Amino acid sequence: MPTAEPIPEITPRQREVLGFIARFYAESGYAVTVRQICKAF
Repeated sequence: MPTAEPIPEITPRQREVLGFIARFYAESGYAVTVRQICKAF
């Protein structure tokens, strides 16, 4: 049976985008669109 590879840590940029998504959802109550993420970055 193949073994799963460990999941690498996320990059600082990924953490920044994830934080944006979390804040957006907490403030608005709905999911952010890809277009909104692109506009923010």
